[in-house]
Amino acid sequence: MKRFYYTILICLLGVFVADRAGGYALSVIGEHSNIEFNQKMNTMMHGNNDFLLMGTSRCHHHYVSQMMIDSLGVDLYNAGIKKSGNIYSFYFELCLLLKYHVPKVILLDLYVQDLYPHDTNYLNQFGPYLGIDDEADEFFAQVNEDYPLHQASHLYRHNSHVLAKTLGVFYSNYHDDHGYSPAQAPSGPIKLQVDTTRYTPEQSRVDAIEKFILKCKEKNIKLILSISPELYIRNEHHYDPIVALARKYDLPLIQNQRLLIDSPDYFRDNFHLCHKGAVVFTEKLITQLKPLLKE
Repeated sequence: MKRFYYTILICLLGVFVADRAGGYALSVIGEHSNIEFNQKMNTMMHGNNDFLLMGTSRCHHHYVSQMMIDSLGVDLYNAGIKKSGNIYSFYFELCLLLKYHVPKVILLDLYVQDLYPHDTNYLNQFGPYLGIDDEADEFFAQVNEDYPLHQASHLYRHNSHVLAKTLGVFYSNYHDDHGYSPAQAPSGPIKLQVDTTRYTPEQSRVDAIEKFILKCKEKNIKLILSISPELYIRNEHHYDPIVALARKYDLPLIQNQRLLIDSPDYFRDNFHLCHKGAVVFTEKLITQLKPLLKE
């Protein structure tokens, strides 16, 4: 019987060692991988930029960094990450960022999924960054039901982008234009969508936006909230929680969601601008930002 327990113990120890060794190996691969996700995270945390744009793919494709740098004279990086999901990811990123650097200005691009029920598993791709900041880890645990798996297994933390990260050691799909990436125009026409249903916002998401605001205030970061264009007509109260938070904390909120509503050829799909749409939007945004940055 003792031999049986001894065998079980050896097997468990072997699994533990293999998991930790595999997790370490994937961490090393990740550090040397040139895929877009890794490079954007590394630049955001270690680039020491004074002005950061944060958000998901809409931020990544909508804000033409070089135009903003040239017109505003700022040290800017577009840290928008495709498929990062929602405000939960943004707050996790903010905690990591502040571990290394405090920017002077953050423009946070917000959207539908930052208010209403939406998949939280997007956070799983940030698993490799657990263990860097206690507050980031605590928040991850609160909003992601998979956290116990990330805590138990270091290999599980790397279950996103494994193949891409490994191949990324040998080649790069990341083309740096200060973080901006132009989206291609669609092959066919995009039709305006309409949904005037009044949905109930998820309180935990509204709370996460408020936590983001409070963290910026704590660090004396000038925070600008932004809603960029979409080819979508929604209920007039759809963004009310964001408007309320902006008023509560006296924050600038730039609402451009209907700026290009009559120009479907400026969109890649109903939620993302193609490059020529991004140029038009960025030109408008620059005029809106100039007085705010003088304050």
